[in-house]
Amino acid sequence: MLQFVLGRAGSGKTEYMRRLLADRALAGQGGTVMLVPEQYTFETEKAMLRLAGPVRGNAIPVYSFTRLAEAVFRREGGAVGRRLSDGGRPPPSRPARTGGRSTPPRPKAAASTT
Repeated sequence: MLQFVLGRAGSGKTEYMRRLLADRALAGQGGTVMLVPEQYTFETEKAMLRLAGPVRGNAIPVYSFTRLAEAVFRREGGAVGRRLSDGGRPPPSRPARTGGRSTPPRPKAAASTT
């Protein structure tokens, strides 16, 4: 079942959802997933461990959109290749950095006044 929790900023939506999922985990009910923005996964996982304990807290999957897609690909197939991170991409070639020239421009010689 999909449930939307609506409210203004600071009204307690996140804490409500964390406590709801922790209570379900402590009661032994499974089948819950918490979907959060990328930057909040670690914080949410820590909160789940604090609220439900180490065993039950780890039973609540916390996914960002990227991690959810990766989990679906792993489970259902469809992940054709490995995803390349920003650190794995090669840097642009030298001509692209120098404005298309193969060698950097030489400084102009100063005119001699003798």
